[in-house]
Amino acid sequence: MRPWARRALLRRAIAAQESTEQRLRGAMFRSVVKHVLLLTVPTLIFCLVAAEIFFRTVAPACETPLMAFDRAHRMLRFDVESRRDGVFTFGNFARHRSRWRVNNEGWNCAVDYETPRARRQPLIALIGDSFVEGLQVDVDRHMDAVLRSLIGPTHDVYAFGISGAPLSQYLLMSRYVAARFDPSVLVFVIVHNDFTESIRELEPKPLLLQVSLKPDTPEEVPPVEYHPNRWRRLLGRSAGVRFFYLNAGVSMRKFRTLARRRTVADELDQAFEHREEIHRVTRHLVGLIRAENPTRRIIFTMVPERFDASGERPDAARAAWLHDLIRDAAAERSCDFVDLNAAFLARYREEGARFDFDEDAHWNATGQETAAREIYAKLLAMGVLDSGRNRGASSEEPAGPGGAIMTSADGHPLRAARP
Repeated sequence: MRPWARRALLRRAIAAQESTEQRLRGAMFRSVVKHVLLLTVPTLIFCLVAAEIFFRTVAPACETPLMAFDRAHRMLRFDVESRRDGVFTFGNFARHRSRWRVNNEGWNCAVDYETPRARRQPLIALIGDSFVEGLQVDVDRHMDAVLRSLIGPTHDVYAFGISGAPLSQYLLMSRYVAARFDPSVLVFVIVHNDFTESIRELEPKPLLLQVSLKPDTPEEVPPVEYHPNRWRRLLGRSAGVRFFYLNAGVSMRKFRTLARRRTVADELDQAFEHREEIHRVTRHLVGLIRAENPTRRIIFTMVPERFDASGERPDAARAAWLHDLIRDAAAERSCDFVDLNAAFLARYREEGARFDFDEDAHWNATGQETAAREIYAKLLAMGVLDSGRNRGASSEEPAGPGGAIMTSADGHPLRAARP
């Protein structure tokens, strides 16, 4: 065979082989596509649907109120235009479940709020962070609900709580409360991390009012306007997404928190390192609250450090100076102070009461009720309430709606406070 013929024959053989390989690749591709379309995609859809059903029924994913920015008062509250009620869940398989309700003014409360013109009774306003917000407890068992039951019809009690708010934000919230509701009493519930988080240089929180340290007087740093993330809200409609993000904590924020490994002890140590700045800022903020509310009765109280499994409070000693600071700052400005430490310790020793959860340091219904009783006792001692007219003074077990006896999370009836 001549050379040119051999070359032509070789070219035809190579072309035939390439054609065969192309046909095989095409067949394999079509097989993979068919497998994906007929098996993988339906399986994935089935798993997603099954997960949605599971996380809506068996282990309900956590539901939280959506946030909104009140432009008139430049502050965060809950969105009254979106869903107004839901179930907050946490713990293994969402075993802890509590109902929340966004009222007409955008706060988690069992009752709607009325302006001074529509309201007939004087108002007691509770201001704080997530301890006042109380998503971990049914909305009708918050401390404001317990106080309303104890006090009776002589006063209204409204709660204004938002997660993450520090003492500086409480100042902004008190301005909103004073302008819109004109309370006669302001009660501020302080937490150990409220102090450092009030200072922009220590813990930046752009969405909240903070103060910046200046040579002479701390300067207010107003919050930036909050704009909701539409994609995040869209994904939040999925129960599966909410469970992994909120319940399981699978998020970049969670990973960053784990990387930092900040405990309560770490936060208290940081506060002690900056104690001079904290002393200065705290007295400044308490002074502003008093100056802007000269005729109102003002009460400060502080959340006690939690008990561990052995019945000790390992962080109590570290937090003692912050407790003393807010107590002394309140006294200097003619404000009152409620010491919750003694009441929580006494009830723990007498009953072995648990005030929080294994998975969450926030108060349970017993913690909310204990704090409410102490605030009620203080209001009686201050003369704000008339012991002869208020319900709790004459009833050992305050009645709930319809006269039902209110009970704490462990089934014990709520006891009336004693001044």
